[in-house]
Amino acid sequence: MDNYKIPCREPFDIEYSGVKVKAESVKVALDLERSKIGITLIIPDFTEEKRKIYTGVAYLILDQALGEYDVETKVGYIDVRSSAPAAVKVHSLSDFPHEFDSAQK
Repeated sequence: MDNYKIPCREPFDIEYSGVKVKAESVKVALDLERSKIGITLIIPDFTEEKRKIYTGVAYLILDQALGEYDVETKVGYIDVRSSAPAAVKVHSLSDFPHEFDSAQK
């Protein structure tokens, strides 16, 4: 585990390939119905045309929030959307690491 990036757990804004994402605008939904936790990041400005860029942003956000080790070993899938269905519970980026850790238990 020594070669993995360690989480800082404090959300921060990201600029990647010309796309700027404010941390406070991002929400996270967890899918606990699988052996590994599925994660959907809700980023309001997401578009299908820029999916590759936003997927890169998602990995940066997750590495920052959870650490590279947890992302590589405990996450089943990662998706990005511009909005969440009404029935889906979402978490702020600041609450997300705690919710993820709680779901592991």
